[in-house]
Amino acid sequence: GGETTGGETGDFPSVPSELSITDAYAVAGGTVTVSVNLYNADPYVGWQFNSTWDSTWFTMLSTAEGAHFDEWDGFLADSVGGVPIGDSSGGSTDATDTGDVRFIAVSISGSVVDPMYGSVVDIELDVASDTPAGTYELGLHTATIATAAAESLPLITTNGWLHVSEGPPP
Repeated sequence: GGETTGGETGDFPSVPSELSITDAYAVAGGTVTVSVNLYNADPYVGWQFNSTWDSTWFTMLSTAEGAHFDEWDGFLADSVGGVPIGDSSGGSTDATDTGDVRFIAVSISGSVVDPMYGSVVDIELDVASDTPAGTYELGLHTATIATAAAESLPLITTNGWLHVSEGPPP
């Protein structure tokens, strides 16, 4: 705050951070890994979001920590309807994949991740063998990113697309 522009003094909002899903290509009957990426414009200590897909055709097989975890001591957990399905400590519990999974990460020590771009979660999906060729939305919702003072930062979400073919991916 306190910056001056055009003769006015005041606080200016941060540049928004962006959470996005990378477009991916898959073959019916195969598997695909999609990355959820974060550009954090400001340091953060935690985030959460839901990722969605069409559970008629796609089933989550596994999740893995992305590059952001190389920078801090965060702990990743995911759940379906509040039932834990895995965490970065290797634990897992059976839960039904509804195609709407919540991911949460928080710093264990309170350390922050300085501004960077990279994957926060990699999601491996099974593509049903009878999946029609086409393009399917990979969604994000209920997303937030927080500072060490537990304040929410401005955040934009961008959905991705999963392109399914009957032959090898392009």
